[in-house]
Amino acid sequence: MQVLYARAVLSLATAPQHTASLVADQCWPTYVQSHGLALANLWFSAQYALAKAAAGNGRPLTPFEMHQVRMSKPVPATSQVGG
Repeated sequence: MQVLYARAVLSLATAPQHTASLVADQCWPTYVQSHGLALANLWFSAQYALAKAAAGNGRPLTPFEMHQVRMSKPVPATSQVGG
């Protein structure tokens, strides 16, 4: 799991959709128990990057926009990312 997590982190900067897929498509219960919210934070970082790219204006997301992303793209329950 550590290698898969490392691949997800590395792909965040260049391919946030790949990061989101890695987090959503895997089952991480043991990793979550030992690493807390690291996967949830990785999931939201990928979603923020995708939202920023979709906006296309090059500026950082506002706190309100980040809140909208969190509400519209919650952590996938099937991967047990949120614990």
